[in-house]
Amino acid sequence: MILIVIGWIIFRNTNIDNLLLSIETMFIYKPSDIEGFFYLYSGTASSFLYFIPAIIFSFPVFDFYKDRKNNIIVNGILLVLFMMCITFLISSSYNPFI
Repeated sequence: MILIVIGWIIFRNTNIDNLLLSIETMFIYKPSDIEGFFYLYSGTASSFLYFIPAIIFSFPVFDFYKDRKNNIIVNGILLVLFMMCITFLISSSYNPFI
C-alpha cells in the first residue's frame, strides 16, 4: 500500500524538488505552527466548516429519526447533502469523473 501512495506522489508532483519534499514530509516528522499551515493552504481553513456535520453524522443520528417515522426529514437531509456533492463536483476545476 505504501508503494501505491508513493506512486501517487510521483505522478502528483511536477518537479523533482516538490517530489523530494513530499516524500521527506511523509517519512520525517517536523513540528510546524498552525498559522503557517493556514497561510500556505488558505483553502483548507474553509474546509474545517465541514467537520461539524461530519462529526454529527458520524453518530447514529438517522436511527433516531427512523424510530420517529419522520422519513421526510431524513430524505431532505440526504437530498441536501447529495446536491452539495454534485455542486462541488461541477464547480471544481479538476474533476476526475469526467
